Amino acid sequence: MHIPASYLSDLIREMIISLSIFLERSQDVVFKFQTEPGEYRFKLSADDDKMSLFEIYEFKDTFSRDELETGLCIISTQIKTHKLINKFYREILKLEKIGEEEFKNRWRYDFPQDAFDRLTRARKVKHE
Repeated sequence: MHIPASYLSDLIREMIISLSIFLERSQDVVFKFQTEPGEYRFKLSADDDKMSLFEIYEFKDTFSRDELETGLCIISTQIKTHKLINKFYREILKLEKIGEEEFKNRWRYDFPQDAFDRLTRARKVKHE
């Protein structure tokens, strides 16, 4: 699945912070990807310590104010939490490895190193 992300928001930072909160507190999180026009919302819900519900909702408007449930649910799946986090982590790691200059050229924001360090710590604690 390919989502053409917009530069209207710092979605990489928002995603990384949301993943950190999810790991640290085992609470539901939602992060948004603006697509011009439109928006996707990713929702992660912890079922227990090992399993999570991963959902993606699609909206027609950018920066939609609609409730999550009014969007079109295009993915809803149960997945092992560590597997889900590892998939996101590997992709974020690829972004970090392209270097600061290239990242900024592609995303128009600085790589959120502080947020990534937080996610790395949270991931390590969760896997211990």
